[in-house]
Amino acid sequence: MDSKDDISKALNKASKSTERSLRSRLDEYYNLIEEAISSGVTHQTIIEILNEKGIEIGINSFRSALKALRKKHNYQAIKPDTKKTVVSSFESKPKNSETSLSKDSIKEIKNTEDEIDLDDLAKIGRQRMKDKLKENKK
Repeated sequence: MDSKDDISKALNKASKSTERSLRSRLDEYYNLIEEAISSGVTHQTIIEILNEKGIEIGINSFRSALKALRKKHNYQAIKPDTKKTVVSSFESKPKNSETSLSKDSIKEIKNTEDEIDLDDLAKIGRQRMKDKLKENKK
């Protein structure tokens, strides 16, 4: 029977072997791969480098392995949440309520059956702001 040291050495040797799964070999370089991707290095360039260094992999296999590794490492891409930004900007209260349109005037504009020219709407809004500022200065 083999001793504990023999088994330990054999397992250590196997863990460094090129016969391990592709995903486990890529896992060793996961952080470096993610850094490269975030720096703008393309998947194709990364694959070429890996192939040169003895890790033979194609684009589909790379992307599949990367997806699995990201799941394993709880990777979360930073994606702008534009819907949330737009909603929160409309939900926030105006900074200067005296110069902004009221909710009623916005509802009135929305209920208009005529086409709304945004340039005209902006001009009306600017004019209302000027008028209210003039009133406040008096």
